[in-house]
Amino acid sequence: QAGVAVRSGTPGGWNDPDMLQVGNGTLTAAESRAHFSVWAVLNAPLFAGTDPAKLSGTDLATLGNAEAIAVDQDFAGGQGRQLDAGPGYQVWGKPLGGGGFAVVLLNTGSTTATVSASVPGAWRVRDLWAHRETGTAAGSVSSTLRPHAAALLKLTPR
Repeated sequence: QAGVAVRSGTPGGWNDPDMLQVGNGTLTAAESRAHFSVWAVLNAPLFAGTDPAKLSGTDLATLGNAEAIAVDQDFAGGQGRQLDAGPGYQVWGKPLGGGGFAVVLLNTGSTTATVSASVPGAWRVRDLWAHRETGTAAGSVSSTLRPHAAALLKLTPR
């Protein structure tokens, strides 16, 4: 929201952007994962604002993704921030314990698009929604994403 000051969170004092909307019937599966991805990078409290008894298997998988939750609860306690944005995309990121980094590549547009981010150095890349290693990166990471979808990537030093 324009004009709203956001303090940087630290251990013991986190920003709280509100409740997760996963499972409320207003978001697609891709939008739910994108929403959760940004919350995880912000270290936001993971409060679901829905009736757990009514969650679909897809919604339960989103809310229960241990790798995404680990990004949110990373011991280093570094809150993420928006690193880049332009028409139809946003890039969010945060440092992780052990020298790693979490990156969210977000397609905010209405068509499929490739979203990229500069990443100095050499990294092993893991897609946390697909639960698989995707290779290595040096200089940049990218993902081709459907509208309103996001990639949540964990980068670890090579």
